[in-house]
Amino acid sequence: MMKWSIKRKAMLSRSGKQIGAFLLAILLAVSLLPGIAGTNLVQAAEKTEQGQREEQRQTDGELEAFAWITMESMSEKQVKADNKKFDKLLSNMTKSDRKHLADLSNYQKAYDITEKQFAKIQKAVEKMTASAKTEQEQVEAIFTWITKHIYYDYDALNGISEGSSNPYRVYTDRKGVCDGYANLFDLCVKMKGIPCLKLDGFTIKGSQSWETVTKFEDGAGETEPGFHAWNAIYTDGAWRYYDVTWGTYNAYRDGEYEEGTTNQTYYALDILTMGKNHIPLTVWSRLPNEGFYYKGTKYAFEQSGHMEKLKIQKLPKKTGKTYTIPASVAGYPTAGFDYFSDIRESKEWKQIQTLILEEGITEVPDHSYREMPALKKVVLPDGLKKIGYSAFYQCGALKTITLPKSVTEIGGFAFASCSSLKKLKFPAKLKKIGEYAFYHTGLTSVKLPDSVTSLGNYAFRECESMKTLTLPSSLKKIPEGIAYWCTGLTSVTLPKKATSVGKAAFYYCKSLTSVKIPNQVTSISSDAFAYCHALQKVTLGKKVEKLASTSFYNCVSLKKLIGTGETPPTVKKGFYLPAATIIQTPAGAQKAYQKAFSVSESVKKNQNTIQEKP
Repeated sequence: MMKWSIKRKAMLSRSGKQIGAFLLAILLAVSLLPGIAGTNLVQAAEKTEQGQREEQRQTDGELEAFAWITMESMSEKQVKADNKKFDKLLSNMTKSDRKHLADLSNYQKAYDITEKQFAKIQKAVEKMTASAKTEQEQVEAIFTWITKHIYYDYDALNGISEGSSNPYRVYTDRKGVCDGYANLFDLCVKMKGIPCLKLDGFTIKGSQSWETVTKFEDGAGETEPGFHAWNAIYTDGAWRYYDVTWGTYNAYRDGEYEEGTTNQTYYALDILTMGKNHIPLTVWSRLPNEGFYYKGTKYAFEQSGHMEKLKIQKLPKKTGKTYTIPASVAGYPTAGFDYFSDIRESKEWKQIQTLILEEGITEVPDHSYREMPALKKVVLPDGLKKIGYSAFYQCGALKTITLPKSVTEIGGFAFASCSSLKKLKFPAKLKKIGEYAFYHTGLTSVKLPDSVTSLGNYAFRECESMKTLTLPSSLKKIPEGIAYWCTGLTSVTLPKKATSVGKAAFYYCKSLTSVKIPNQVTSISSDAFAYCHALQKVTLGKKVEKLASTSFYNCVSLKKLIGTGETPPTVKKGFYLPAATIIQTPAGAQKAYQKAFSVSESVKKNQNTIQEKP
């Protein structure tokens, strides 16, 4: 197995005598700051993320961006298998599916091509194909015209001038790079109503083989594969593959057009012949919502990485109340729904009540099934390992879901705002729960297994129906805001190995009456138990060294603060306790506690009783 990794800026490309790269990938990260109202925080993150994606989609494909691309298993055998799998996917498309691949609207969205400009190209296409009788002859006429009249833009390749992927500009300027060639060919073929796809992927030189190419690194390596663009076209009942860029030796250099020869070596090839030096990477093609249809469902490959997963972008019109997510399509695993498509605005999306994920799915991708207003039940497959970020966010009607024993990770916001979700059994192998994972759910009781070693901030924030919470015994830090505003919480079991209680961990848990701090805890942060109005008794562990000024702020019912350590915790001038609170100390430690708490203006003003435990 061979793995290639790339990290470089986007550039214009050509495969042949010179091979470069034009890469577009989107690297998004959502940074969430706790303590802000959860709903507003989520909405802000969504707007930022979607805004960045939409901004990138509207740049006609020429946005410079850092890109990661990983190629795996690139042996001759694997390339052959991957190409055959891709060809099978295209071959299994229905007539209705293929009809979508003659749609021109995506070019208008991506490149702002006007009706007048479309008409100009349309007129030229009609002239090119005037004597062609069959669809294949039409494709040949367009291929021949482009190879004779368009010149490869070496000035753009070498950074001397600005190149373009806009097919109208390529047509009018008579020059472009591989991306422009493939876009123009794609557009012209679609104008004849013939299904066509522009493919992006890797190619190798004639002197190379897939077995011998080395790791793709920055710079001009002799055995590097090249990033390239070409086309797949459906005529006479079969898909054929074309590389119009490699069909010409016309060149534009130093501002001069140099006419070269043409050839049809890479014209109408079968997948295995083309696959000797071409392997597709993605059919997304940097056009908004391009994708393709497969048996009534719209898919697109992930936008970076070798073609390994498909995303569902649009539901079939006949979708019923139950929808099954396929584990794969023609051998490619599915990656759930596309977060940025218009799928969530459809009537079909809004009527789904039961969602079934097929056996073989190991991960619920980020954002996949969020905001499904009618969703009541989810069936997850055995073998599932991860539930991604915001996977079921705001599925307010969700009542039933069983986590398989194999699940080890639940991402941030995964079930946030699932207000109807009241019961959930956590699997024994679960290791990680992300921030806000169960924010504002209807859970009534939570018992986390001891296998959980990573628990995100505000994971159970505003679970107002939750009455009991048991944290894993091995957890070393009680997270910030873990039970923030859990107004119904009456009992909490804290981990024995915890060394700290995070900020606002139990803020406004107004039904909590008592709490016992574990012996390993050394600090209790600000607002940790603030506004716990019913809290009457707090037992401090033996190693508590520091109390924040607002650790127990406005705990108006607090009657006993019991210290168990011989050395009292330190407090600051602003440390708050109600007037009725009695501070109990171990035998022989009364004076030490009196001295420590005398720093507090509140304690001095209230003249709180400090006495040894009877």
